[in-house]
Amino acid sequence: MRTIISNMRTVRMAMMFILAMLTTLTVQAAADKTALDAAVSEAETYNSSILESNPKQAEVLTMLINSCKTVLNDADATQEDVDFATKFMNESVNQCKIAVVQANYAAAISEAEEYLATIKENYPAQAEKLNNLINNAKPLMENTSVEVLEFFTQVVTEGLQQIKIEVAQADYDAAIAKAEEYLATIQEKHPEQAEQLTNLINNAKTIESTSVDVLEFFTQVVTEGIKQMQLEIAQADFAAAIADAEAYLATIQETHPEQAQNLTNVINNVKSMEGTSMEVLEFFTKVLTEGLQQMKMEIAHADLAAAIADAEAYMTTIQESNPSVAEVMQMFINAAKQVQADDSYTQADLEFATAFMKELVVQAKEAVTTGVRSLTPDPSPKGEGSSNWFTLAGRKVKTPSLGEGRGGLTPGVYINNGVKTVIR
Repeated sequence: MRTIISNMRTVRMAMMFILAMLTTLTVQAAADKTALDAAVSEAETYNSSILESNPKQAEVLTMLINSCKTVLNDADATQEDVDFATKFMNESVNQCKIAVVQANYAAAISEAEEYLATIKENYPAQAEKLNNLINNAKPLMENTSVEVLEFFTQVVTEGLQQIKIEVAQADYDAAIAKAEEYLATIQEKHPEQAEQLTNLINNAKTIESTSVDVLEFFTQVVTEGIKQMQLEIAQADFAAAIADAEAYLATIQETHPEQAQNLTNVINNVKSMEGTSMEVLEFFTKVLTEGLQQMKMEIAHADLAAAIADAEAYMTTIQESNPSVAEVMQMFINAAKQVQADDSYTQADLEFATAFMKELVVQAKEAVTTGVRSLTPDPSPKGEGSSNWFTLAGRKVKTPSLGEGRGGLTPGVYINNGVKTVIR
């Protein structure tokens, strides 16, 4: 019995010894995870920094981090497992960094190429510089050095930014130049708008910035300011054209009813365009202005033709009884016909010739009644008809009034107020 108990004690002690040995071995075999923990922590920090800018790379790195975390959290992982996971984690981060800088580099070149396409036509000098920068950078696309790729990414990015500044500055200068050029065209006719535009230009000129955003903002301010002013002026010109047409309409309604009706229709049609775009307003202002001018010329021609017809009709009635008066009338009628046939004469010339014909008939009738042999028709309300000279062919010539001498006339025979005058 004692022997059994003794043996049991011995077995028990042996078992306790073996258990103690196993416990000691287990403690000694626990893996050191310090390096793996640091590698995972560094990977997570880097992953957070690229999450927004490089989501695809961040997604891949997240999966790798979770894989290494499995080893980090595994109590049974051997040192060999931990070392492998640590090395794997560090290499994964390094590869991810290379992929990120390559992606950033490619994005920088892509952005530069896209911008290049937008400036090729209008900014050839800047386009050439940017094209050279892109071509020099492209061969480095497959480089695996993080430092090299980051450096040239910065070179491309900063080069692109500088060219954007140059383009923005050029656009700004062009907008100012365009505004000043437009200002010169409206100063006399539209002084109020000209003053507003002057203030806008002066305010824009005060900026001294190399910021693309600031330059683009003021370029837009000036450009939109000009557009708004052009619209206001187009509206004013449109209203003035309608007022001019309506004023002229009032003068012809009784004497030229057919043309008056046509003009009324045109005015009513054009009025319906009010409130539309600048281009439409300018177009219909031009249509109305040119149409009105054409109508004025047509009426002036018609009036002159009627006046000539009246003069010829009266001249026919006195040819036998008053041949000298008829002869003078014929000379003036020929002059008026020359004005009528020559497209170089203006509306004012036609209207003057019409008034002259009417006055000619009046004075011819007086001459016939009183027996005067010469005619001195003067259609000018201020008695300035002495400055109207004609060649024998009937062409009106411009010359100073008699009080200033007859300078400008070449030697020859002229008609002045129905009298033949020789200039020597």
